[in-house]
Amino acid sequence: MPGHRSRFVYTPKHCSWLNQIEIGFGISCRRLLNRSSFASLEKMRERILSFVEYFNKTMAKPLQWAFTGKPLKMERKDQDGNTNRNLPIRVRK
Repeated sequence: MPGHRSRFVYTPKHCSWLNQIEIGFGISCRRLLNRSSFASLEKMRERILSFVEYFNKTMAKPLQWAFTGKPLKMERKDQDGNTNRNLPIRVRK
């Protein structure tokens, strides 16, 4: 629908990358947008872009991911019917 300006994209809400995006929005709100007044949309856009440039030069740090890459495990029954939570998931081809 070309007349619409919003687009909804459904993504998993438990992803660690989403936490980083929320942190980024929180920083921009606290340091830039709270208690701010802009004469026009263009002035607000300029201010946000200059803040992003300043932030990237002075405050941004590389992200340290904590994911270890261990394979997923789930509860399943072994050949004898016993439940075992530590059996790896087998992918059937």
